[in-house]
Amino acid sequence: MGAKASTICAVASAPGGGARAVVRLSGPDTAALVKALARVDGEPLVLTQRGLHAVELDDGIGVQPALVLWMPGPGSYTREDVAELHVVGSAPLVRAVQGRLLEAGAVLAEPGEFTRRAFLNGRLDLTRAEGVLELIEARSAEERRAATALLVGGLDERIAILRDELEELRAITEASLDFDETDTGHIPIEDLAARARISLAGIRAASAWEARREPASGLPRVVLTGAPNAGKSSLFNRLVDAQLPALVSDHAGTTRDVLRGTWALKTRRVELCDTAGRDAAAAGVADRAGQAQMASARETADLVLCVVDATTVPAFDPAEDPAFDPAVAGADLVVWNQIDRAEARPAPRASVPVSAVTGAGLEAL
Repeated sequence: MGAKASTICAVASAPGGGARAVVRLSGPDTAALVKALARVDGEPLVLTQRGLHAVELDDGIGVQPALVLWMPGPGSYTREDVAELHVVGSAPLVRAVQGRLLEAGAVLAEPGEFTRRAFLNGRLDLTRAEGVLELIEARSAEERRAATALLVGGLDERIAILRDELEELRAITEASLDFDETDTGHIPIEDLAARARISLAGIRAASAWEARREPASGLPRVVLTGAPNAGKSSLFNRLVDAQLPALVSDHAGTTRDVLRGTWALKTRRVELCDTAGRDAAAAGVADRAGQAQMASARETADLVLCVVDATTVPAFDPAEDPAFDPAVAGADLVVWNQIDRAEARPAPRASVPVSAVTGAGLEAL
């Protein structure tokens, strides 16, 4: 058996003075801690069913009137016993109440720990927990919309349906192995494949929904596209100074998932996305999925930058500003990369010449 969970407490109201402040507790010793501080007509508080109780609270400095909102588990936010102490909104009195609880055995909650316990105890799924955090940190209408999309369970509902379909497919596939093709319990491989295709379509739809969802950061989205090995990942790493940088390799197709980072400009920040190289001949499942994610990212972009390897384009006359490879079509700006290489072609007027290796041209970009 694991160790007994601690009982956490934290001030759950805004800092500063006010008519009321809230101190929240959650954990197995919540009832005992509340009873140690609260009295009703001089008698210990009796906590049974969920409810609101008017009490006299001993905060260590004196006795103050308070309200106790009692929410026994599992019918609470964390699925643990939860209590809220609604006290006079004086900062010294609030600190005194919290201090008494800590002295009595409570532990100060870490940031987000109430939501963490709600997730661990099955009250919230991971996407809703993420939505809570994003909603708390939202600073604009766009950020609130992005957080609400997660909080209402848009992605989780899709995943739950897909999970059930895949579990059923696995069960009937395993059962079919026990029967000969002539037995009534056997399911033809064609039927199993048809079910698998339906599930795969659902997975792709869920992935596309998530890609279309407004970025959690609420920042404008800039997407890097271009042919494989054009230097997108090197440019991405240079611009976002990533703690977990994109993998860079001489082999084409290294990047498959959409990688995201924050690009700090002089006066604002944007969300920068590195995508798989555009490859119409992509054959593998992972390669095709990468192409689908890249297309979805482009659809939701505020700005698309097409990265071109200046060393691989055919010879041309820069004065004519010719059209490029079809991969460039649809981009808002062409980034003429790898100009540090001796074999680099001159940059057309419609492009921004840069070097992800030396940093040349990044200021202009």
